[in-house]
Amino acid sequence: MEAFGIYILKVTVLIAVFYLAYFIFLRKETFFNSNRWFLLLGLFTSVLLPLISFTKIIWVERTPTVPDTYHPYIQNTIPAVSEPDFQINYHLIVILLYAVGILLLCIRFIAEYISLQQIIEKPKAVTKNNLYYIDTEKVQSPFSFFNYIVYNSKLLQQHELTDIIEHEKIHSIQKHSADMLIAQLFCIFFWFNPIIWVYKKAIAQNLEFIADAEATKVVNDKKAYQKTLVKVTMHTQCIAITNHFYQSLIKKRIVMLNKDQSRKRNLWKYLIILPLLALFIMQFQVKILAQEKQSHIAQSEKAATADNVTVVINKNTTDEELKRNAELLQNEYGINLKYSKIKRNKNGEITRIKVQFKDNNGNNGITQIDNDEPISTIRIVRKTDKNGKVKIGFNTDATPDTPNRRTSVKTIAQNSDDDNDDAEDNSSWFDNLLSPPSPPSPPSPPSPASPPSPASPLSPSAPASPAPMRSSTTTTSSSSVVIKDGKVVSKKGSTRIIIDGEEVFNSDDIDIDTAEIARKAIEDARVSMEKIRPEIENAKAEAFKAREEAMLKRDEMFKKRDEQFKVRDEMFKKRDEMFKHRDELRKDAMKAKEKALKLREKEIEKRVEKAQKEEKNN
Repeated sequence: MEAFGIYILKVTVLIAVFYLAYFIFLRKETFFNSNRWFLLLGLFTSVLLPLISFTKIIWVERTPTVPDTYHPYIQNTIPAVSEPDFQINYHLIVILLYAVGILLLCIRFIAEYISLQQIIEKPKAVTKNNLYYIDTEKVQSPFSFFNYIVYNSKLLQQHELTDIIEHEKIHSIQKHSADMLIAQLFCIFFWFNPIIWVYKKAIAQNLEFIADAEATKVVNDKKAYQKTLVKVTMHTQCIAITNHFYQSLIKKRIVMLNKDQSRKRNLWKYLIILPLLALFIMQFQVKILAQEKQSHIAQSEKAATADNVTVVINKNTTDEELKRNAELLQNEYGINLKYSKIKRNKNGEITRIKVQFKDNNGNNGITQIDNDEPISTIRIVRKTDKNGKVKIGFNTDATPDTPNRRTSVKTIAQNSDDDNDDAEDNSSWFDNLLSPPSPPSPPSPPSPASPPSPASPLSPSAPASPAPMRSSTTTTSSSSVVIKDGKVVSKKGSTRIIIDGEEVFNSDDIDIDTAEIARKAIEDARVSMEKIRPEIENAKAEAFKAREEAMLKRDEMFKKRDEQFKVRDEMFKKRDEMFKHRDELRKDAMKAKEKALKLREKEIEKRVEKAQKEEKNN
């Protein structure tokens, strides 16, 4: 019951939103057909949109649960539940009132339909172009219901009847009765909502605007049509599910008949409903689900168990081997590896390649090598640091400074780092990737590697003298995997030496000797960007100029179009004046004809009287 009540409330709110959008922005526009579909779409959207929901997952930290304590000396007692007194079930009362309202309106609907069937009698109808014309004295005001047009010719003159039939034909051809039935059904099921009744009135009024606009294109005299509107509104007999020629808002109909057409640029007003619907969805149709995530310690322990991986790509790697490399990396380590822009020479060797990677932890990167000659070896390295953080990066033997050869190396790698406490570890890993430390002297005890000289960062310094042993030394091993040509070519253990919690030696770093290559690649990329930047600025300036010229041309086109519209309006005015003058001439001719007929009748009467007198005299 509560869910149904919330649904009814949401439908009521959406109907109100659509009606207010129509009333404020679209009611005075002459886009009558567009308004028709906007109002119908508003009804169906109001019913269907509350049934659509979206789910948003929020990850929360797991909170420890405290078990209930049990005291053996305290006896758990259950309080006695007294029988509840008589209570009024308000939910049931609301349901009964809602059902009674629907029942009464359904009875009224059926009664109106029966009275309509008594008026519409097919044997008395005149069929023409799939429309049934029924002339009956049972009605005072003309109306239409689907293919039936009902009127009383004794209450109307011939030209008035012609105008009314043209109006009702528009209702029948465009199936306006379906709109009225839909609106009536919504009024039955949402009878308690006062906005749905004015919504139905807006639909009926807009349908009359459509029929009036189309009928005035066919009738001869627009003013006579307006007079017919005023005359027929004096008869107030009507049925709710039909399209009546009578409408109480006759003044608005006449105003709309004489109003200029709205400009097409006002069509943007229909888009106002979209942000309102988006706001409704975000506020009421998004369900938030909370899920527990693993603690940071558990994630670190899980990540620490992962293997270190190196994927090797060289000039002789085939497309099938590249594919197997990507599949193995995806299946075993959850890294999505993609290749593109692959180019080979006549010998089948790779001269150009673009490599991209992305994993579930947010690590991503891209590298691209473009040579005149076969590429050098590319390695995609995945490592796990001492805190369990997974890092991924590139290294390659390619260098852009090779003489007599065009070489382009571009590399971007970005690793996720959500915790500020790990910034030092991240920087140390990238330093090891770009500039590995010198290994310690084999005969001496393990000692920290000498850092690169500040003045010459591209060349590693000599090994430092053995440092004194610290209080505690830890040696750990982790597995390292090398993937080449679509298969694992080696799997070995790597050694890490940690003294007082600080890593001083890592055998994996010895295999990565790319400091100079990577730094030169980054510097070359910066220089290339600086060279290209003026061209980009010039392209932007040219694009802005072209845009301004296009805007000027568009304004000129709009001016010409407005002038053409003015000329067309003048032509229409002249045509209307000609039609008026023609009608006046016709009226004068008819009057002259009537006078001539009267004179002729008088002459005939005189001749008859004269002949009768002569007969009497004879």
